[in-house]
Amino acid sequence: MKIISNSESEVGLKIPYLVNIRLFLQALMLICLVMKPSFADVKMKIEDLLDALEVTSSSLEASRIRAEIWGYWLKDHTYEKDDDLIASGLSHFYRGNYQKADQIFTKIILSDPNYVEGWNKRATIRYLLGDFQKSLEDINQVLTRQPRHFGAISGTALIHMQNLRYKKALDSYRLLERIDPNNDDSKRMIPMLEERIYGESL
Repeated sequence: MKIISNSESEVGLKIPYLVNIRLFLQALMLICLVMKPSFADVKMKIEDLLDALEVTSSSLEASRIRAEIWGYWLKDHTYEKDDDLIASGLSHFYRGNYQKADQIFTKIILSDPNYVEGWNKRATIRYLLGDFQKSLEDINQVLTRQPRHFGAISGTALIHMQNLRYKKALDSYRLLERIDPNNDDSKRMIPMLEERIYGESL
């Protein structure tokens, strides 16, 4: 799940919300489906980029690394035959046809259960449909396969916030901070949650 903060919760905390991907990024992601390197190369590249994300001190560099990781996650699937199905699912997702997108990504997951971004996209869709429990179940599938999936960890925090589980949300944001130290959401939400839970900003 990919999120930004743009509104207030009923308890006065700013909650991250799901970002609408810009058209150029959509096009880049679709191109990535066509220009697909080997499965092993993608896995190694993702891990290298996640390592780089943990140590960079530059916010601009972190943004570049995140965008590159998202592109690799999208194409990190097993079967070329699923390329058209993924493109169709993304098209419905970006147009707001969430029920249809859910059906398509369910089909993709059944075909390729190890496709991490298939689970993550369906988690996002199910969040948007208001089914937080099923979204969280899909997020757990993501994190089982890729423990450093910063989008899924952000999604976990978002769901805990919606359910008013502030300690669990804080734990998720602290994990996000370790994986992505330049993440704006964790920088903002950690002190807010610490103040709410402990009565002071630690």
